[in-house]
Amino acid sequence: MLLLKNKEEGKKTVPFSLTLLNNNRILVLSGPNAGGKSICLKSLGLLQLMMQSGMLIPVHETTEMGVFERLFIDFGDQQSLEDELSTYSSRLKNAKYFLENATEKTLLLIDEFGSGTDPKIGGAIAEAMLKELNQKKVFGLVTTHYSNLKMFAYNHKGIVNGCMTFDKDTLSPTYELTIGRPGSSYAYEIAEKTGLSKQLLNYAKNKTGKNEKAVDQLLVDLQKEKQELTEKLEGIEKHQKNLDRLIKNYNQMSEDLSIRRKKLRLDIKQQELQETSRSNKEMERIVKELKEEKNLEKAKEALANAKSKRKELTNNVDKLHGEVFTKQIIKEPIKEGDFVRLHTGGEIAIVESINKKKATIIVNNLRMTAKLSDLVHSKPPVTAPIKGKITTDTRSDQSKFINKIDLRGMRKEEALKTLELFVDEALMANGSSLKIVHGKGDGVLRKAVKQKLREYSAVSSIAHEPAELGGDGVTIAELT
Repeated sequence: MLLLKNKEEGKKTVPFSLTLLNNNRILVLSGPNAGGKSICLKSLGLLQLMMQSGMLIPVHETTEMGVFERLFIDFGDQQSLEDELSTYSSRLKNAKYFLENATEKTLLLIDEFGSGTDPKIGGAIAEAMLKELNQKKVFGLVTTHYSNLKMFAYNHKGIVNGCMTFDKDTLSPTYELTIGRPGSSYAYEIAEKTGLSKQLLNYAKNKTGKNEKAVDQLLVDLQKEKQELTEKLEGIEKHQKNLDRLIKNYNQMSEDLSIRRKKLRLDIKQQELQETSRSNKEMERIVKELKEEKNLEKAKEALANAKSKRKELTNNVDKLHGEVFTKQIIKEPIKEGDFVRLHTGGEIAIVESINKKKATIIVNNLRMTAKLSDLVHSKPPVTAPIKGKITTDTRSDQSKFINKIDLRGMRKEEALKTLELFVDEALMANGSSLKIVHGKGDGVLRKAVKQKLREYSAVSSIAHEPAELGGDGVTIAELT
């Protein structure tokens, strides 16, 4: 109605937006007379009643409103000769009822809270009531001119100040609602605008003194500074979060770079280790010649030097291996049921069980044991691995590594995947000779095994066992 009326008269209709966030439940609304405090209060009560009656209300489409079991309202003059009630006593009677019956699901609306008696006494009693109502966790809006209530709202959680703004230049209200700071009554400014004489106003100012107005203005300034500091603090916290995120990203990038460098060093050392393996046969030949020449001291010395060099390279590789891959295990511990793969590559496996620093993993039809440090997490395959019946006891530990595997009875694809894991494990265990039993049959699996072995640069030779030991049903692969 107001919008339609103002439209006809060419006047501006000012909407208000009321939001109570976090733990703020009660709004203490202050500001000049004729500034719109009571209109705001009555509009809120009317909209709440309309909404809870199932009526459409003129609000923004994103508006959220609560549903209350009780709505307590106190505004207007309720004095009564018949009931022997003055303005103030009628208000005290209402306040008593509110205090006795208010709950967390109560909406409280009080206009000119504490008025009707001596301002100091009325303000003190109103403050005590506001304290108790806040403890009951009610929701509400109260209007006031009392500075002590503004200060109380400033110092207590659950209550927030608000004001109807005032244009100091035109000495007229703007009817705009501002949450977060109290407003001044601008009593002298409004009185001056109405035409009261300066002599009268000067007398009144002398009676009230400078302190009263100074306190009111100080409260407004304090609330403004508090809001500015709160906004700055929120900005600092936002910047701190961004800084923390950047630091985290930097640390991660630095760590990733360090890991890459160590991986590069690991690759170099592994190549050196493979080169020493290739020279083993040459060293054996030299030692054999020295033994034939009965120069045992030189033979022992040459053999010791070769072993020392290989041991040093092996230790360096193991150390780098631990630095590169152990951190991944610490960050994301491998658990039973996780999908994993060897860090050197190969098929995806599933962890069946974990025993201390080792894990039993299954890939297709192969069950094997590997060190946890040799495994990394992997995404699940399109089809989860199925636990097989064929078991081989290949292990990462060189002292326990068994260099024989039986592929008989497997399909071609299944056998090649099993062979791939077997060779990977052999390389990690520094194996030198592998025995692959595939049977004779029509020779398809034998050819596939040879072709697969030729893909590894570490395989130096491929041959078959003698006829009495299996012939071409068994393939022997030598690793360098």
